[in-house]
Amino acid sequence: MLFRLDDSIIAYANRGKEEERVVRVALENILGCYREGSHIVVCTPALCLAIKNRLFNNSTTQVWLLRSLAEEWPILSGHFGKIGSGVEISGDVETAQATDAGSFRLLRVPIKMFAKVGLTQPSTVLTENLDDADFLGVMARVYAAQNGLSPILKLNKVGGGGSTTAQQFANIQSNQCQFCLCVVDSDKKSPDGGIGDTSKAVRRIHDVSNPLVAVAITPCHELENTIPEALFQVISGSPTVLASAESISALKAHASPGSFEHVDFKNGVKLLDLITFGHGSPDSTFWAGSLAKAKAKAGASLTVSEACLKNWACNNTAACSCVLLHPLGDNLLRNCNVYFEDTTVHRIKRLIDPHCQPMWTHLGRIVFEWCCGWRERIT
Repeated sequence: MLFRLDDSIIAYANRGKEEERVVRVALENILGCYREGSHIVVCTPALCLAIKNRLFNNSTTQVWLLRSLAEEWPILSGHFGKIGSGVEISGDVETAQATDAGSFRLLRVPIKMFAKVGLTQPSTVLTENLDDADFLGVMARVYAAQNGLSPILKLNKVGGGGSTTAQQFANIQSNQCQFCLCVVDSDKKSPDGGIGDTSKAVRRIHDVSNPLVAVAITPCHELENTIPEALFQVISGSPTVLASAESISALKAHASPGSFEHVDFKNGVKLLDLITFGHGSPDSTFWAGSLAKAKAKAGASLTVSEACLKNWACNNTAACSCVLLHPLGDNLLRNCNVYFEDTTVHRIKRLIDPHCQPMWTHLGRIVFEWCCGWRERIT
């Protein structure tokens, strides 16, 4: 995250010996965080000098780090106009609080909270599994590259295990000792449908007044829906995978907006699956209109029966042959992550098509703002 030290911490240290001790310990942790590059720490040269003179005049290591921090002010301060949220470490507030200053979201956190080392550790990214976290990390680095930012991430990845994600998030939230971003799949079946049980549970638990934690729900069914078609061709030569890529392409080109984002990539989709949502439901209404529109334009490239579409009823419920998307399995993200290991960010950036780009920008920005770091350790 982007940390900014506020001038008010000097006044807080001047309140008394206990406050001075707390500020000294907190600043040692923050300077250690700067040294490790766990977060982007920003401090004006004037404040660096004031901190040195007031608290660390006899500490060689801290003086050295403060000098380095002051020298990097011209570079580090440039992040303010490019990153949409940050943490102000202040002596003026008693509890952590969030405020919006235009398009910038400011988290004001008391200096005393940094007396415990947890907040200076890399931010935790809690997802339903570690493959999700790895994929989101790539999204964040691509976002950085597209916006002229250094694509350095420092994060602690935690896989929540699907249905247990909400409980793990509740534990982290109640401890108030780390920054945590929880990202879960929406599991929505259409743009107008409801979210799934995991995202409901996380949203219900989330204390929106606690600025140390945040929840992001994917703007699609699952994270797999953000995979660009071009990636299917490099991660698998399977005829089934390539056929599904063609179906996805047809949905992007001809169906209603929000269609390809809400099909089930892992388990596949038959027309019967969509019809069984129930007549009049938001999901059923959306898909009836979207597929009728797509079939009229895509023709044979969309392998669904015109008769079934017209009546919005399956003519062969025992063995529906209207396959909209073949099952692509549970390893899609893992296969992508393997490919990403030996691929530059700029190459990945070129694979993202205009339909997927908004989702990559949305999720990449959120993850980058919570997990941006600064170089390797200073030695």
